[in-house]
Amino acid sequence: MNIYILHKPRPIWNIALFQTSFEKFLENKQRDKPVIFLPKSKIRTHYHYITGYADPFLFVDGDWLYLFYEEERLKAPASICGLKTKDLQHWQKVGTVLKENFHLSFPFTFRANENIYMIPETREKEAVIMYRATDFPYRWQPITLLEGDKYVDSSVIEHNGVWYLFTSVWYGERNGLHIYYSDRLESGWKEHPMSPLHDDMGKSRCGGAVFEHKGKLYRPAQNCTDYYGENVALFEIELLTPTSFKETKIKDLITKNRQWSKYGGHHFNMVNFKGKTIVAMDGITDDSWINNHTRKFFNIYNRFFNR
Repeated sequence: MNIYILHKPRPIWNIALFQTSFEKFLENKQRDKPVIFLPKSKIRTHYHYITGYADPFLFVDGDWLYLFYEEERLKAPASICGLKTKDLQHWQKVGTVLKENFHLSFPFTFRANENIYMIPETREKEAVIMYRATDFPYRWQPITLLEGDKYVDSSVIEHNGVWYLFTSVWYGERNGLHIYYSDRLESGWKEHPMSPLHDDMGKSRCGGAVFEHKGKLYRPAQNCTDYYGENVALFEIELLTPTSFKETKIKDLITKNRQWSKYGGHHFNMVNFKGKTIVAMDGITDDSWINNHTRKFFNIYNRFFNR
């Protein structure tokens, strides 16, 4: 069945958060009552029409847990927005934290060298641009790490005293997984001799940041074998040095046909907050029938009134 035909609800991206443990999450346990963030289910009546939330990243700063994500709008480049909470129950809007005149997504946020950084996807600039916070979370200074290709979904991790940058180069219908390394975060990146590692749609594009858990390294990857946003595959990185790399697939993470992931998803992120493990994922579900048609109206409105 074609889920995109006009008389059916159009799929929309949303975000789900789980309080669980990494091990139980892998066993598909404690996933029954997620906190779901979805563009308003009521009729959306403004020409700045929100069409989805995706690519959620969690970041802990003191007593606050921040949720940064891509917010898509009609006829405007996607920007990075945020929410924050102290108790996982009451959430405050942070609003737009990073906006450019080009598409932004995948707001990987981390702390290093007493600074807070964000590496969003900046494919349209054909560069990997890292932003250093000068007044967190609203003011950022851009630092170009790589340029010359259509890099997507990039993240960095320090391992055994070396920084590694994982990114995918977008070739249109395919992606190639590339690794770079450096002894300094902000400069000096060299391509790994085994790079590019993969070029198939089952594992070549990262579906979240590379992370460490209990002494092991893991890489979430988008499994887009049949269609974009189908699933997230989790790989364990068994060997990572400036000259070698080896990883093994553990399993796919998305359970379809749930409220938030009816058709799949393509992102995984995890943090520890006040002694609790919090997992963030995105998923594809149905928008309402009326919003499907309202979206078409605003598309026409924006076209004629140049909004």
